[in-house]
Amino acid sequence: MKKNRKFIVLLVLFFFQGVFTNIHHPLMPSYVANLKIANYMFGFFFAFMNLGMLFGAPFWGSLADSGRKRLAVTLGFSIYGIFQLLFGLGNIFGPWLLSLMRFFSGFGIAAAFAVLASEVIIISEKENRAKNIAFGAAILAIGGAFGQFLGGLMYTNKFLIRIFKTDQIFNVLLIQFILALLLALYTVVFYQPEPILNNKNTEKPHFLSGFKQLKKLNLDLILFLLALSLITIAAVNVDKYLDVYFINILGYRENILGQFKMIVGLVAVLTSFLIVPFFMKIKKRLFVISIFQALSAIIIFVIFYETSFSFICYLYTLYLGYIVIKAINEPLEREYISNYSEKENMATIMGVRHSFYSLGTIIGPIFGAFLYDYQPKMVFYSSAIIFLLAIVLIFSSSILRNKQAANLSK
Repeated sequence: MKKNRKFIVLLVLFFFQGVFTNIHHPLMPSYVANLKIANYMFGFFFAFMNLGMLFGAPFWGSLADSGRKRLAVTLGFSIYGIFQLLFGLGNIFGPWLLSLMRFFSGFGIAAAFAVLASEVIIISEKENRAKNIAFGAAILAIGGAFGQFLGGLMYTNKFLIRIFKTDQIFNVLLIQFILALLLALYTVVFYQPEPILNNKNTEKPHFLSGFKQLKKLNLDLILFLLALSLITIAAVNVDKYLDVYFINILGYRENILGQFKMIVGLVAVLTSFLIVPFFMKIKKRLFVISIFQALSAIIIFVIFYETSFSFICYLYTLYLGYIVIKAINEPLEREYISNYSEKENMATIMGVRHSFYSLGTIIGPIFGAFLYDYQPKMVFYSSAIIFLLAIVLIFSSSILRNKQAANLSK
């Protein structure tokens, strides 16, 4: 019962984390346009945030494994809220200072991703681990879907604009800041992390402490993590530049984008509940993940190859199929990586995993920014190719692991 209560507390954290970290996303294309800065800064803003996550994830993971999980999450939420608020001061700061604000936002929110994800694994019995991972991802997705809808609504709704002046992005980010501090307070009061009973982490945490784990990882896992980075590059570019394409090319408003993103989020949630448990029973997970990347490549190429009329139809059909694939893929890869770790270093390993993920989210938006500036559809075609390249690394990882298993059995 005690662990059930802890899981409920984590689910509340996941939901509101999803809400407040997604409120600003439908507004980003308009924010860049309103600031009258170079279009490629859209990609750089996301890249700098994810660069912060790259440095933050191993730091917070190491801090958590040293027995200070609650402190890590509380500080992380607070730092994120403060620097998101500063990011809203585009009329004062130049684009590169705004990028620095995004860096520290990413550094802060990495705490929640590294620590809370590992906590779900730690408090779950082995037979319930996959189900709880999927359930946590679903709740985070519900929060994210609602957050995107809420952001688009606040920016365009006449009543909210009249009362709260939410047509000014700074005011939306002020609301985001308040939500972040409230969630930090909730963490202090209700989050009771599992203690580290066999603390092997005696080093003082620092930025590179988590990366030191790389030399302890098997080569097959490193190859899989590199594949994860490639998949992330492709997926992030599809997701983020679809927002820009939706508003700047198709001409829709932020509330319509928010509504579409909410539908996308709900599809991901239903997938987590109804379909993910079935795939978690499949033993050949690397093969399944590879098939998913091939399907993703085909779907993205077909969607963006067609005319604008077909494009809208495909968004609500094929693209939602792509979202189903993404929703299944994440818990599969998380659970696969968790097999390489123990309870005492779970947060650190998941922090390293998140660093590889963040690496993809840094390279992706920057690479995509210049491709989009040259030809918008090139971003999506290149993503299809990158999905296919990831399959090569996944198969290499699988072959290497099978060889290692064969050598051990001799």
